[in-house]
Amino acid sequence: MNHSLAPRHRDFFGSDGLRIRLRFGPAAFALAVLAGCAPAGGGLSLDVRFATQERAQTAAGGLPLGVSSLKLEVFRGGEVWAESGCRAVSADGPKRQAAAIDLAPAEALTVRVTGYGDASCAGGDIWQGTSGEFDIREGQETRVSVFVTRRGYRLNLLRNTLPAGRAFASATPLPDGRVLIAGGFDRVSSAGPPAVLEAACTALIYRPDRGEFSPPIAMPDCRGLHQALLVNGKAILLGGAARAYFDASGPARPVLYPDPDTRLDAAVAFDPQSNTFAVVGASELLARADAAAAVLSSTGSVVLAGGRTASLRDGAIIVGVPGSPWSFSRAGTLAQPRSGARMLVRQEKILVAGGNAAATPAIERGTPEAPEAVAAGDLPALVGHLLLPIGADGFLLAGGMGVDAGSAPRLEAVLGGFEGAPESWTRLQLQRARAYPAAAILDDGTLALAGGLGDGFRAEKTIEIGSVPQTREVLAEELLTGSAGIAAARVRDGSWLLAGGLDPGEAGPVLSAEGQLLSP
Repeated sequence: MNHSLAPRHRDFFGSDGLRIRLRFGPAAFALAVLAGCAPAGGGLSLDVRFATQERAQTAAGGLPLGVSSLKLEVFRGGEVWAESGCRAVSADGPKRQAAAIDLAPAEALTVRVTGYGDASCAGGDIWQGTSGEFDIREGQETRVSVFVTRRGYRLNLLRNTLPAGRAFASATPLPDGRVLIAGGFDRVSSAGPPAVLEAACTALIYRPDRGEFSPPIAMPDCRGLHQALLVNGKAILLGGAARAYFDASGPARPVLYPDPDTRLDAAVAFDPQSNTFAVVGASELLARADAAAAVLSSTGSVVLAGGRTASLRDGAIIVGVPGSPWSFSRAGTLAQPRSGARMLVRQEKILVAGGNAAATPAIERGTPEAPEAVAAGDLPALVGHLLLPIGADGFLLAGGMGVDAGSAPRLEAVLGGFEGAPESWTRLQLQRARAYPAAAILDDGTLALAGGLGDGFRAEKTIEIGSVPQTREVLAEELLTGSAGIAAARVRDGSWLLAGGLDPGEAGPVLSAEGQLLSP
């Protein structure tokens, strides 16, 4: 039985794309800016695609309604290197247009495309997109893609969906700007309760320049509730299980938990250069799911803490050191055994929150060898919560639910510090109760929370935003993705990728294949 939403057909403005060819040398286009010196015989062919949910009234030009002008800027070293100037466009204009920009051979360039509602590029931009890095070489034509999204904290559909529904996958931004979506659960083998979730055996690449997911990439194993970290340019997957259970219908907590008999003891690495996975180490110490993990040092060492082993909660702290193969050793022991905890690292000290048993300290901090429990007053034991770094020495702990039977998703949040006493921490409240949400601090400093299990364990389809550390507004647009276990990552143009997720349903959980971008 597969309770997943089938990928659906996507209809975009100009599915062939608005193609803008930037010609070097005298370009035969009435509005072109003529180039002075340029690589002989070379050129830049730019594929521009706009994200939207509505079809333009005049679709011949592939432009959405409301875009009256475009500006193209070429960046080098973070600075504007060349630009087209403002170019008036219309939705019924030609798909192919030409412009001339004065460029010389160069490396590590990017193009930004900005759309305006005004024909003179006045006022704020309403659409924007940025390419990946590219080089211009003498005598060669370079093809570059840009995916342009609506701005102003709008939700944008991607150009395709995941091949199948998937929840609780990891999302790792790669050095080249792509995002690796790995593992998670892509099949419901029994509706339950509890529902049985089977782990995905594949990964996908999200390409922000095209707004698309790649075809599936085989992994050495099937895993979910794992940890994924970027180490020395590669995504490292640690721990996890091949099966998990989900049950929000009864009083048992947590509502999501791994099958301990399907734990994985291998570490695998994804190489962005070859787009392949390889096993890079194995240890019985890694045979744990739903552990806390973080990169520990500039050398690429990683630390894992707790997780589900043969025990309901484990207290081991494991340090992994890169090598051929990686080596793993036990560095210390948590003050309290934990599973489903979250971790932050500051100057090679750890802060671990949640995942503990009832009536035990929710937070501990210190070195991996000797962390100490922190008495944090009324802060309960938590699972399904979020833990974000705030500034140089702070953290935000928010949402989730208690581990006591019958506990519900929480509104409460805590703003604290790595070193500060709990008495100095600030209590806050979210706009919506959320457990297992996605969360991020966006490039413009905005705190954003998306989805989660809400009141009554219903699917919470909203996004709330605000200035760190407090959210203050619930966006009008609702998610088309699932609610809990969304794979989320920031992308290079400042947008926030949201993919997949799970919605609780009367006939069992439903896995979503949808993907969206929230663009500030």
